Amino acid sequence: MKKDYRPTHGVRMPGHPLFGYTINTIRRNRYTSLSVMLAVTLASTLLCAMCTYGYTQIKWQAEVEEYEAGDWHGELGGDITSDKLSLVENNLNVEEAMAKGPFSCLELSENAKLPYLLLREADENYWKNMGEKNSIIEGRIPEKPGEIAVSKSFFEQNPEYCLGDTVTLEEGERRILEEKAPEEKVLDAGAVRREGEIFFRTGERTVTGSHQIPVVTDKLLSEVDFDKVDVIVLPGGPGTKDLEACGPLMEQVDTFVSGGKTVCAICAAPSILGHRGHLRGKRAIAYPGYEKELDGAEIVYEPAVTDGKIITGRGMGCAVDFGLAIVEYLKGRKVREDLAEKIISDR
Repeated sequence: MKKDYRPTHGVRMPGHPLFGYTINTIRRNRYTSLSVMLAVTLASTLLCAMCTYGYTQIKWQAEVEEYEAGDWHGELGGDITSDKLSLVENNLNVEEAMAKGPFSCLELSENAKLPYLLLREADENYWKNMGEKNSIIEGRIPEKPGEIAVSKSFFEQNPEYCLGDTVTLEEGERRILEEKAPEEKVLDAGAVRREGEIFFRTGERTVTGSHQIPVVTDKLLSEVDFDKVDVIVLPGGPGTKDLEACGPLMEQVDTFVSGGKTVCAICAAPSILGHRGHLRGKRAIAYPGYEKELDGAEIVYEPAVTDGKIITGRGMGCAVDFGLAIVEYLKGRKVREDLAEKIISDR
């Protein structure tokens, strides 16, 4: 039997009826088909561009945050001994750990404008991962024991010291004898300077300044004209006790509250307002564990709470909500929403 090799006609190939129907339809409606394909191409291109832009923005925001604040995901507070640090380092969920030591106090010379130099030791991982290394103006990251990072303002206020100098300073404790106290009280190394305090020598330390990092205050507390200030913000954290121990600052907080001006506090700092009776009958929040310090307040478990002239925030992770709440109070809801959109926040 011979096979029939007669040519087929059209495009209705045996076994491919759907394919033939599709081709014939496109041919009959070629202009409509081209328009649809062009529209699909343009829509796909636009969607791809939008996705690429969104991804680039998110990646850029993450890179900026990592550059400024460092590459870290969690922090353990309090004093942790070296034997317990190994528990963190060996945890399967921890990729890398970095450590900072407690503050120590070195006494400067009598000619220096500042009485003390505060030091805090940090390991190699800290300098590798944190953002401070990107603030270096001159010099390099500390590499050897005894090398320290010093702020630019320190050299400006103490011209007798230069970058790279090696000096030996007395190390010790700041102490003060308070009324009705049987013995001297040891102050935190970074506490506000108090009248009558003394420096108790415990040893000495030899240090070398390896670079300058700019950490400059706008003004000292005594230089601020509070009549021109609209808001006081208490940042909380480990310095909460120092803020509360600063008499002139507490006087201004009381004056602001009694005068109907705005006071804001976040993390542990709302406890200061609670201790001074400024939260009675008001809605407020503080860092977990400090709720009992908010005397007379209605505890509201939200990132930030506004009640009249008092704005409180729960902790560092709620700083964006806290800041936006202050913006809304000062500038209105519209400005808050615009700012939230610019910083890619849905708060």
